[in-house]
Amino acid sequence: MAPRAREGEPAMRMPMCPEAVGLSLTIRGDGWLGRRVVRMRGIMRRCALDGVDHLLAAMVLVLILQHPAFSEDRITVQSSGTAVIATSDKPIKNTSGQIKGSLIVGESAGSAKPYSLLYVAPKTSSDLVETVKYSNGTDHAVQVSVTSASESAIYSQSFKALFALFVLATILESGLAVIFNWRPFVQLFDARGMKTIVSVAFALFFVALFDFDILTRLVDLYSDTNQPSSFPGRFITALVLAGGSAGVNNLLVALGFRSVKTAEQTTPKPAPTEAWVSIRLIRDKAVGPVFVFIGTQGATPAVAGTISGSSRDNSLLRYFVRDYGRFPASGGHSVAPLQSYFIRLEGTDKSGTRVTPATWGPYPLAPGAIVDIALRV
Repeated sequence: MAPRAREGEPAMRMPMCPEAVGLSLTIRGDGWLGRRVVRMRGIMRRCALDGVDHLLAAMVLVLILQHPAFSEDRITVQSSGTAVIATSDKPIKNTSGQIKGSLIVGESAGSAKPYSLLYVAPKTSSDLVETVKYSNGTDHAVQVSVTSASESAIYSQSFKALFALFVLATILESGLAVIFNWRPFVQLFDARGMKTIVSVAFALFFVALFDFDILTRLVDLYSDTNQPSSFPGRFITALVLAGGSAGVNNLLVALGFRSVKTAEQTTPKPAPTEAWVSIRLIRDKAVGPVFVFIGTQGATPAVAGTISGSSRDNSLLRYFVRDYGRFPASGGHSVAPLQSYFIRLEGTDKSGTRVTPATWGPYPLAPGAIVDIALRV
C-alpha cells in the first residue's frame, strides 16, 4: 500500500514491481562420503529500493557469486594413523599448502574411482585440527582432527611390539636348535660359546633383511618422535632375539607384562645332595689317552673316564670349541658331598713308560659345590 500524503501535500504513489527476476545458484560438490547438492534460490525484485536495500542486495549477490564451490567434510584420525580423504574418477590435485601431516595421491587401475587421496597423521602428544584442501575439477576442503595416543594405547602398542619380538625369538630359537643339536656341531663346538656367535649372526641377518627395529619403535612410542631405523637399534634388537624366548621373557618380566618365569631362566647348578667336579689336562710328557681316577679317602679309586686331548690353557678357542682335554667335556661329574675325594691322572709317554701321575686331594666337597681342577701330566 502506498503511503498517504500529508494534508496539503501532493499525493505520491510508489509503483508496484511489475515483474520479478528469479536468481538461481546451484553449488555442487563431490565429497568422499557421497554427492551433495546444495541449491540456493533467491528472488530479487526489480523495483524501487532505497539506498540501504540496494547496498544489502549488492552485498548478498557478491557473496553468493564469489563464494567458491566446495564440499567440506570432517574426519578423525589417531596420531600416526592413516585416513582416506577422498576417492574420485577425476585426477586429484593437492592444494593444501603447508600442513603437519602428509598427503599421498594414489591411482589404481580398474576401479570406478581410480584416484584417491590419503592423509597420514603426524606423531603428536596433543590433539590438533588442520584443513586438507584438494581439487578434482572442484575445490574441496576437509577438516581433519588428529587425536593424540592415550597412555593405554602406548602401553598396548609396546606390548604388541614386545610380543612380536617374543614370537620371532621363539621361532629363531626353534630353528637354530636343529643346528645346535646336530651331532658334528655338538662334538666340535662348545655350546656355551659358539651358540652365542651363531645366534647373533642369524638374528642380525634377519633384522637387517626385514628392517625389524624394535628398539627404535619403542623409543618413538615413549618419546613421541619419528626416528629412522638405525644400526644400533637393529643390533640391540638382534641381541634380544639371539637371547631366545627366555631372554625376551626377562624383558617382559622387567617391564611388568609377565610375572611368571620359565625354567630356562634358572642357571643349571647341582642339587644340594651332590657336588660337581671337572678336570682339565695340560699335557707335558703324556701321550695318548690319560685315565681319570676318582675315589674317596681310604678306598681304591675307580676309573671315571679318559681324556684324549689337551686343554688349551689361556686360549680363547676353548670358549668356542669343545675342550677335549677336559673331563667331562661339558658340565661336571657328580659326586656325593661331605666326603673327602682325591683325583689322580695316569698316562704313558712316547716309549710307553708310565709317567708320574698327578694327584689332587683328598678334600671334602660341600653340598652344591662346583670344582674345576687343572692337572699337568
